Amino acid sequence: MICTDCNSRRVLELTAKCSDCCGYSIGNLSGDGYVPQGLGIGGGDYVEFNICLDCGQVQGQFPRPKSDLEQDASDEDIEEFYNNYFEEGERIGFSQNRGNVRSHLYDVKQSAKDICQRFGTWIEEFLNENNGSPYDKETGVNAPSIEKFIQMYRNNNTDIDG
Repeated sequence: MICTDCNSRRVLELTAKCSDCCGYSIGNLSGDGYVPQGLGIGGGDYVEFNICLDCGQVQGQFPRPKSDLEQDASDEDIEEFYNNYFEEGERIGFSQNRGNVRSHLYDVKQSAKDICQRFGTWIEEFLNENNGSPYDKETGVNAPSIEKFIQMYRNNNTDIDG
């Protein structure tokens, strides 16, 4: 391989298997797990890229389009999520008639991550800040309206009272 920038033949072709132990961040989005797809660095279990050892240029096609990691949730996605997991005025975290509490919270977080990485991260912070005891309806705070919930997400605000 020849470097696309300086024509050097000293191009390192790197492949590494990290399985689900990859940490990554783009701006204020971060996560861990499998290697994200669509970034030009491999994906799934493998990190794969080429770099010139003379000029430092990463080889490949750049600029890249926005990856799935960078996509954002639509208002419709957020509204559907809210309607599945919250009810306006209901105490957040109190799970009357919701079965296994830990399993329910896991489902909430996983469903948010399935929409997009940013929303999944925000929901985790939202629940950490506003979640009361799952067994005591007097703790925690009430779920906001759907409009306020969407506005909070768009403003990256997790404090219902703030």
